Amino acid sequence: MLKTDKILRKKNNVYNRKIFRNSVVKEVAVEYKPAIIDLPQDNSHLVLVGDVIDALKKLPDKCIDVIVTSPPYYKQRKYGASGEIGQEDTPAEYIKKLVEVGNELKRVLKDTGSYFLNIGDKYINKNQQLIPFKIAIAMQENGWLVRNIIVWHKHPNPMPTSIKDRFNDVWEPIIFFVKDSGKYFTYEYFFNL
Repeated sequence: MLKTDKILRKKNNVYNRKIFRNSVVKEVAVEYKPAIIDLPQDNSHLVLVGDVIDALKKLPDKCIDVIVTSPPYYKQRKYGASGEIGQEDTPAEYIKKLVEVGNELKRVLKDTGSYFLNIGDKYINKNQQLIPFKIAIAMQENGWLVRNIIVWHKHPNPMPTSIKDRFNDVWEPIIFFVKDSGKYFTYEYFFNL
């Protein structure tokens, strides 16, 4: 019979739990699953504040029609939050984190839904990293379909730059992802918003 059941520590959403049975200690891992929240049934807004992955885990499966997001770009700004996206040590770690977020987005997105990701690039040692395109490829490898790369042209007011050895970045990609081809797009929906 179970005498004591103590939660010891949390690491990567898994709680290590020690179970004491008749003086025998057994440690088991128990995944923490936050309670699923009730979504509004009307057109009211719902704002979830917190870590994006933890917040998404509170949403039920296949409950979102359209996702439009622009996460923090790699090493562009510090917002001061612990573990914030964009401050990973390498571009590869940043891409891995965004794919992790993409996994949760894929779970909450309806099969007929669309996901638009606006993401900027980064230069390291005068070498453009092609981060948006590496993210698109990693997402494809994770089961997403890329339907379009949409150009957000920042004319006539792109961000000024003092760089003199390359052209100014005057556009950013918006990557249009879907889960399943053929179920994602109706002209009437997107052009009558």
